[in-house]
Amino acid sequence: MTSTDVRRREISRRRLGFLLGLALASLGWGPGPVLADPVADFYRGHKVEIMVGSAAGASYDAYARLLARHLPGFIPGNPTIIVTNQPAAGSLVATNILYNDPNRDGSSLGMVGQSLYFMQLVGQANIKYDAPKFSWIGRISNVIDLVVAWHGAKAKTLEDVKSIATNVAVGAALSGSTMYVNFMNAMIGTRFVPIKGYDGPESFLAMERGEVDATGSANLYGLKAQHADQLKNGQLNILVQMGLRKAPGLDAIPLFPDLARNEADRRILAALATTDEIGRSVLAPPGIPQDRLTALRRAFDATMASPKFLADAKKSQIAINPMSGEKLQAMVGDSGRGLGPEMITRIRTLVGRVD
Repeated sequence: MTSTDVRRREISRRRLGFLLGLALASLGWGPGPVLADPVADFYRGHKVEIMVGSAAGASYDAYARLLARHLPGFIPGNPTIIVTNQPAAGSLVATNILYNDPNRDGSSLGMVGQSLYFMQLVGQANIKYDAPKFSWIGRISNVIDLVVAWHGAKAKTLEDVKSIATNVAVGAALSGSTMYVNFMNAMIGTRFVPIKGYDGPESFLAMERGEVDATGSANLYGLKAQHADQLKNGQLNILVQMGLRKAPGLDAIPLFPDLARNEADRRILAALATTDEIGRSVLAPPGIPQDRLTALRRAFDATMASPKFLADAKKSQIAINPMSGEKLQAMVGDSGRGLGPEMITRIRTLVGRVD
């Protein structure tokens, strides 16, 4: 065989290999071209911030730091996540900053007060956001707020509180605990006497010392984690539960929206109870790129199902009851529907904020 024949065979072999490679690629069997991933390209080597609207060590902060330990592994590009705290004005400052982030590129997330929608509804001063327009990423857990009485209190049931004045420890003037008891007084006839300025742990100590009869700053998950013995021994008596549906095991405890005397009142109580359903949720500014929003939501969903994440949550005694970003977005958007001007005026009157 001559050298010319050898060269011809080599050319033919290479040409055949090239044509075969094209055929396999067209059928999806070959390696094909390497496609760029713009989301991964953006997040690779990037820093993502979760801004918390409360102090370090509080419930929101604990949830944010738990998420920050696991979420990066599920975001394309595996960015670094840092948690910062901006506790001013009861989370309002952090909420305003997040909503008005000029970048809106998917690198700023937040975990802010669950009442952000209701505060907007009642016309709280200095609000610079529109809650339904946030990019909602997902909910780690709802919150089941409770009013809990000390075993020595004269009122043993919520019905008793309609005839027995009951001192109840609550937070600030516009805190959820204060609004819950004020709405019950006005709409179902209870005789709670709110004693403002207590946070959750302080309110339990106040009950033990006999300073108050009850606390409006309790939640079921915290109660089970931190006061299980007192609950088991009958020292704590749950009077009412918030939220939109009864919690497992609390079938005999009245549900806040069910206390309404008519449909209009039920809608008002349900709007307030929605804050418990928002709970510990993660959100981003409006208008972030759709592909990054989708990636963040799917990363969040994957994190919620991760055995390592769930084991970490259990070790940290943090309750997990997730909701997808899409469902959360729809829930927040629906919260105010059906509330006419007269209902909103009544809500604002009840919270003492009449325009």
